[in-house]
Amino acid sequence: MATVPSVRISSRRRLQIVLSLGATACLAAGLGWSWWRGTGPRYGARQSMARLESPYENVKMGVNYVGDAACATCHAEIAASYRKHPMGRSLSSAAALPGHDAGDAPVGQVFQAAGFEYSITSRDGRVYDRETRRDAQGRAVVSVEAVVSYILGSGTRGRSFLSESDGYLVQSPISWYSQEGRWGLAPGFDQMNSHFERPIDPACLSCHSNRVEPAGDAVNRYLPPTFRGESIGCERCHGPGELHVKAPRMLNGIDVTIVNPRRLDLTLRDSVCEQCHLQGDHRIERAGATLRDFRPGLPLGEFLAVYHRTDNRSTTNRAVGHVEQMRDSRCFRETQGTLGCISCHDPHRTPEPAERVAYFRDRCLACHGPNRTGCSIAEPERRARSKDDSCIQCHMPVLKNTDIVHNATTNHRIARNPAVEEPSRNPTGASASQNGAPLELFHPGKTDPDSRRAALRDLGVALVHEGETRRSEAERASFGQMATKLLTTAVKDDPDDQLARGVLGEALLLDDRQTAALAAIQEALVQAPKGELLLDRASLIALNKNRWELAADYTRRVIAVNPRRADYHQRLGHILLQQREWRPSAAASREALRLDPSLDVARMNLITCELKLKEDRLARADLEILQVFDPSKADLLRHLFEPTAK
Repeated sequence: MATVPSVRISSRRRLQIVLSLGATACLAAGLGWSWWRGTGPRYGARQSMARLESPYENVKMGVNYVGDAACATCHAEIAASYRKHPMGRSLSSAAALPGHDAGDAPVGQVFQAAGFEYSITSRDGRVYDRETRRDAQGRAVVSVEAVVSYILGSGTRGRSFLSESDGYLVQSPISWYSQEGRWGLAPGFDQMNSHFERPIDPACLSCHSNRVEPAGDAVNRYLPPTFRGESIGCERCHGPGELHVKAPRMLNGIDVTIVNPRRLDLTLRDSVCEQCHLQGDHRIERAGATLRDFRPGLPLGEFLAVYHRTDNRSTTNRAVGHVEQMRDSRCFRETQGTLGCISCHDPHRTPEPAERVAYFRDRCLACHGPNRTGCSIAEPERRARSKDDSCIQCHMPVLKNTDIVHNATTNHRIARNPAVEEPSRNPTGASASQNGAPLELFHPGKTDPDSRRAALRDLGVALVHEGETRRSEAERASFGQMATKLLTTAVKDDPDDQLARGVLGEALLLDDRQTAALAAIQEALVQAPKGELLLDRASLIALNKNRWELAADYTRRVIAVNPRRADYHQRLGHILLQQREWRPSAAASREALRLDPSLDVARMNLITCELKLKEDRLARADLEILQVFDPSKADLLRHLFEPTAK
C-alpha cells in the first residue's frame, strides 16, 4: 500500500474556529468562555454577606430553602394559581408528564432541517429525539438518539428538550414552537448545529429552572437531584423559607422572616425580576460571588455586573430585553422609576385569554384613566384598530423579528406611536461607559476604591466576551489589549481570582499572544487542576503550537473531566494521528463519532488510521459516510484507495 499522508485541518484555523464559538447566539446555554460564568468551583473567595444589610432575615447565607410544598401548606390558593403561570411551568420532568408525551407538542412527527431528518417518538413510556442523516437514495447513513429527560419551557412560546446522563445535561437540537405550531431546530442551532452536543450550564438554567448545584469542574454536570424543584419556585422571588416556616416574626408590621417584593424599595424590587429579565449583552459574576448567592431583598448589582454596548444595538428586539425596553419608555421616566414589572404583571397568576385585554387595560388606566390623560383617540377609531379595544395591541405590539426564530415577543417600550421609530434614551438608565470602553454598566457602581478596582476587573472580563463576538482580527486584538491591561491588574490585586486569571489567558489569545496565554492558563491550573475550560484552552493552544505531547496530556485531562464531549475525543484522535499512534487515534476518533457522527475531521482521521492499520473495508465504509456529509472532503481521501483497487 502506498504511503498515506496524514489528513488534518490547519491547527491555527481549528483554534480560530473553536474560540469563535463564544460569538454564537444561544437561549439555553452559552458556548465558549461564557461557560465559566456560574460554573464549577468558586474561583475566588466568596463575597462577605455581612456588609449587605436588609431588614429581612432570610437574605443571610445559611438560611435553607424548603421547597414549594412547604409554602403551599399555608398559601394553597396562591400556589395553585402560580402553577398555571409560565414561571410555574418553566421546566418539568419528561417522565412526570401525563401520558409521557412532549407536553402540548405532538410526538411521532418528522421534519427536515440543515440536511438532517429529525423525529420525535414515544415508546415504553419515554420520549426520544432522533437525528438521522440519509444518502441520496433515502437510506439512513448514521443516526443518533437521545432520551428526553426534561422539558424546558412553559409552552407559551415553545418547548426545548434536555437529555441527562450521569448528571451531565445537554440540549436536544429539536424544539417545539407553540406560536407557529411546528417543530424546528432549537434556538441557535440554525446558526451552528451542535447536534446533541450543546452543554447546558448553570447560567442557562438559572432562568429556566428553580435551583441547581454544579458538581464541580465540568461545565454541565450537576449533583443529584439535578433540580432542586424543577420550575421556578416561590423562593426565587421571596428568598429561602426556612425561618418563615419555623416561626414568622413581625417587626414594625413586616414579617422579617420572608421577603415580600412589594415592600422593597424600587431598586431591590426590580432586582428580583432582573435575575432573569435583565439580559444585557454580557452578564459577569462579580469577584467572589455567584448568581446562586443572590437572595431577593439584596441588590442584584452586588452579584452580577450587567453590561450593554454603548450603541444599545441589542435592546430593541430581544426575546429577553424587557427590562431595558421598559426603562426606555416614557411611562417609566415620568413615573420616576415607580413603574416596574409587577405594576402590570401579577407574578402569582396569569390572566385567562378571555380576560387578558381587560386585565391589562385596567393596568394602563391606573395611570391613564378618565381623571388623568385618558386615550386621545375616540373609542370608535380605537375599535377600528383593535376590535377588543386593547391598549397593548396598539402601544405594545408584538415584535416578530426577535433573536429567537419562530417566536414573537411583546415590545415593552410602550410607545405612543409604535409605527414611528423613537431614538433610544439610554435604557440602562445607569453608568456611562467605563475607561472609554464601548460598554456601559447597568447598575450604578460604587465609588470607593475597592469597588472601583472590582468594577474594572469585571469590565475586563466583559471586554473579552465582547471581543469574542467581533469577526475583525483587528477589533479582536483591540479588545484583547484593553482587557489584558485590566485583568493583569486584577490578578496582581487578587492572585486567587481564578476567573480573572483564566480570562486573562483568553484576552491574550484575542491579541494572538499564545505563549503568554498558555502561561496564564497554566498558572490558573495550579489552583484549579480539573477546570474544564482551563484544560480545554491549554489543550487548544498546545495543539496550535504543535506541542503534541503537551496537547495530548491536556486533552486526556479534559476528557477525564467531561468524557461526553465529542470534540474533545476528536481532538485527541487528531493529536495521536500526528504522533503516528494509529490504533489509539482510531479509538479516539470512533468515540467522537459515536457521540457525534457528523464530525468530518474525526472521520477523515479515522479513515487515515484504518488504512494505516490495513483495515481497508472499514476505511471504505467510512469514506462512503464521509461522502454523504461532505463530498469535497471525501474527494481529498479517495485517491488513497487507488493503489489497493488495482
